Amino acid sequence: MITIRKEFIKFCCVGIANTLTHIFIAYMCVKLLLFDIFVANTFAFLLSFIIAYTLNTKWSFSHKLSLSSLKKYFILALLNCLIIYVTTEICQQLTIPDELCILLVAASMPWIGYIVLKYWVYVNA
Repeated sequence: MITIRKEFIKFCCVGIANTLTHIFIAYMCVKLLLFDIFVANTFAFLLSFIIAYTLNTKWSFSHKLSLSSLKKYFILALLNCLIIYVTTEICQQLTIPDELCILLVAASMPWIGYIVLKYWVYVNA
C-alpha cells in the first residue's frame, strides 16, 4: 500500500511538472520563436510526452525504458485525448457548465492514467 501511494505521488509530481513544461515550451515557442499556436502546442506536446514517459518509467514506476512500454504509453496518450474529447462532448450535450467539465476531466484523468500505467504499460516491462 505504501509503495502504491509513493508511486502515485511520484506520478502526480511528474504530471504537474509535465503540465508546467508544456505550458512553458508552448508559450516560449509562440512568444519568442513566433510559432503558430498549433505548431507550438504540437512541439510542446511531443517534448512533454518524451519527458513524461522517461520520468514515469524510470522514477515513478522504476522500470527500464523500452520500445514496448513506449508504444503502450503512446496508446495511453491517445486514449486520454479520446476520453477528454468524449467527456467534453457529453458535458456539452448535457449542458454541464464548462468549469465543471474541466474539473471532471482534471480530477479523473490522473486516476485513469495511473491505473493504465500500473496495470498495463508497466505490468511486464
